[in-house]
Amino acid sequence: MVVGAPKTRTVVDAMNYAVLSSDRSATYSFYAPLTCAVWQARGYTPLLLLVGTEEDWKADHRANLIVKQCRFRGARVEFLDEYYGHRAATIAQVSRLFASRLVERDNYLLTSDIDMWPVGDW
Repeated sequence: MVVGAPKTRTVVDAMNYAVLSSDRSATYSFYAPLTCAVWQARGYTPLLLLVGTEEDWKADHRANLIVKQCRFRGARVEFLDEYYGHRAATIAQVSRLFASRLVERDNYLLTSDIDMWPVGDW
């Protein structure tokens, strides 16, 4: 091994991420802690993309509880800016396509909806 050379990761070192997203709408964000727990039980680290600033999520009691519970269940939480002229729900949906920019190479990413759970054998 060359001194100072970056460590190369093997497939064994790779992480499995379930990429999920939501805006602050109670209709969908409600599912986030439950969905994170389900994916964690399946061996995936939830990568949760939330539309809005962390301050926005913390300012709302319900939304703050959701973030805390997702982190408690092992989720990596990232906050995304809102863009004028685009619905927050659309930003949440499209953001999953760019999740690979948030993780190191050689990780496995599986995209899913916040209200979809893998409950059967696969």
